[in-house]
Amino acid sequence: MPDQKETQSKSPLVPFLVKNAAIGFLIALVFVGAILVFNVGNLMTVAMQSGVGVFAIALMTIMIGLTFASLQMGFAVMFRAETIGKNDDDRGGPGIPTNDIQNLGLQPISARAHRTRKPDR
Repeated sequence: MPDQKETQSKSPLVPFLVKNAAIGFLIALVFVGAILVFNVGNLMTVAMQSGVGVFAIALMTIMIGLTFASLQMGFAVMFRAETIGKNDDDRGGPGIPTNDIQNLGLQPISARAHRTRKPDR
């Protein structure tokens, strides 16, 4: 019998994404429910009078759910990146420590910049 630790993901990213996908799908369910309750574009009327109305509503719910779940996961990942770097004083990622650059034998070089247009007067 496998250990419980072996069956769980080592990365906290998977539960984070699944949780946010479920939140997005729940938002989609509310959205589709509002569309049907308020009969936007007579969608509920058409679905109830059609033989494949239940299938059409189920397909619409799945497709909108997939879209909203993807959007929610994207928002969550982007906002998580902002909270991770809040304590950093500099912009961008952590970069390479200076002593690591010196260990690689890399040295800065000078480069000339040419003016491409005349300054405005």
